Amino acid sequence: MESKEQNPAVLTQLEQYLEQEKEDLRALTEELRNQDMPPLTEELFALYEKNGNRLEYERFYFRRREFLAVFGIAAILWRRKEDIRKLEEVVLSVCRETCWALPAHVNRAENPDWAVTVDLFASETAEAFAEICHGLRTYLDLSLLARMKEEVCRRVLFPVMAKEPYAWWETCTINWNAVCCGSVGIAALVLMGDDPKGKALALRMAKAQKSGYLAGFGADGACTEGLGYWNYGFSYFAAFADVCEQEGLPCDLFDGEKPEKIAQFQQACFFAGGRTVSFSDGDRRGRWRAGLTSWLADRYNRGGKTEILFPDFSYCLRPGEDECWRFSQMYRDIVWTERLCSDLRKGICSAGLLTDADQVTILPEAQWVICRRSQGFSWAAKGGNNDEPHNHNDVGSFFLLYGDTEVLCDLGSGEYTKAYFSDGRYDIFCNNSESHNVPLVRGALQKEGSAHRCTEFAPEAAGTVRMRFDRAYETLPTNVLVRRIDGSLPESFAVEDSLQTADATAGNPCAGSGTQSGEPALLTENFVTQLSAEIREGAVVLTAADGQAFRMTLPAGCGPVELLHRAHSNHAGEMEDVTLIRFAAPAAGSAASCRVTICPV
Repeated sequence: MESKEQNPAVLTQLEQYLEQEKEDLRALTEELRNQDMPPLTEELFALYEKNGNRLEYERFYFRRREFLAVFGIAAILWRRKEDIRKLEEVVLSVCRETCWALPAHVNRAENPDWAVTVDLFASETAEAFAEICHGLRTYLDLSLLARMKEEVCRRVLFPVMAKEPYAWWETCTINWNAVCCGSVGIAALVLMGDDPKGKALALRMAKAQKSGYLAGFGADGACTEGLGYWNYGFSYFAAFADVCEQEGLPCDLFDGEKPEKIAQFQQACFFAGGRTVSFSDGDRRGRWRAGLTSWLADRYNRGGKTEILFPDFSYCLRPGEDECWRFSQMYRDIVWTERLCSDLRKGICSAGLLTDADQVTILPEAQWVICRRSQGFSWAAKGGNNDEPHNHNDVGSFFLLYGDTEVLCDLGSGEYTKAYFSDGRYDIFCNNSESHNVPLVRGALQKEGSAHRCTEFAPEAAGTVRMRFDRAYETLPTNVLVRRIDGSLPESFAVEDSLQTADATAGNPCAGSGTQSGEPALLTENFVTQLSAEIREGAVVLTAADGQAFRMTLPAGCGPVELLHRAHSNHAGEMEDVTLIRFAAPAAGSAASCRVTICPV
């Protein structure tokens, strides 16, 4: 267990967080009060169908959800007349929206009832309406309350009741299950009261979460979708569990050991300086939510245990940093944190801060090893397979940090477009193996699919790991590709790859990425960086913006080094420059091997 500070330090920071959160919320109400929400037009909706662009419509859609969240929460907390009046205006406008789902989740060509599609965001809107109705049932206009309930039932609850399973998300094992089932379940319980149909729907959603969402985690609790999706899905899973407990619904979603393991996943993913594990569609600088972490701490940090630790508060998500403005998460950031503060003062539970102390975390089912250090190199590596949720073809990959500097990258999520979730997904740079720190075999990238996987994964607590991952490539079945990472020392990092094959056609080391005969090399190394790269004899020197430099020492006999430049469209749609360091590993006959060491200069 990581070292930690006890209640007084955490309680003080939680109280400061709450004070600032409420101050920010009040400021937002003043900023937005005299503004109009942007309209959602047919032209914007059709952009996704025409060119695959999601950002333009979603920018307007989530701006509208900002108004809903800000004034909904402010009105519930403080009951100010000016907030309630603005909220009524906002709610009526949302009631008039043609569709609560996003264009990317709607099939207008084949579904005549597309306007009532229940997706993540239609579900979230229904959940927000339900909680606003409940929290302001004696304050909002009665006709508006009736309209809100009518819209939630028409657009979300009744369509889901009418078909079991309603859609693929009801049986899937990823965040969609947690968010949609949780939101629908909360709306059913809160809006339908003692109506047996509402309780039956909520129970159905709870069972779907247990058999779907929870089943998507291994016993180690790792979320292979990435930390951001853990935060998203687990927040709605916990919110539904909390409402079920309050309403006396007999379905303990947090029963057993697995939810506790899942709850501890977040604290394994934070490095010094705010860097986070970014495998799959993860985020290189993820944020954590005070509400979810508080609720988990309140649940698990009892009886002398402190299982849930709080990351550094400077990396806590603040209003405006959630581009989707999710009412449920924002509301619970306040009410769940207040609940924990109350219980801490009473001595009911404890709380601790995650520190930068050296720690190696091994997640054996996900095949992840995370080595966190207060000084020197920190790193994370993965085995896994190429059919994971929000998959990237990245079996055997790793990323390397030195303090807050990312020396070798895992780029995480790219820009979400129509192509990103289509058959062309792996034509996109950040999703294929070229953008990851893995080699090419015979000039070929890794292949997608669950058969393309790591078959042996042997990490050690000292900070090393051995992986066999030849099956990640569409290569001869006699191939054996092994990677050994030695990250046991804070000032030195080494990665060694070796390929053995029965194919004896390979000869000399390559020129560039091919042999002298023009055939691709047996093994071509490929490292990814966003630092400035300079080729020097026997090495590549990487230099950060602050002047910190790192020497990548290459093996004797390797092929000439190429610095290949690629463009990456990040999750926000911003273009970034990426450099690939590529060279052929020394080869002899049917074998090739390469050891690279990296040290600060």
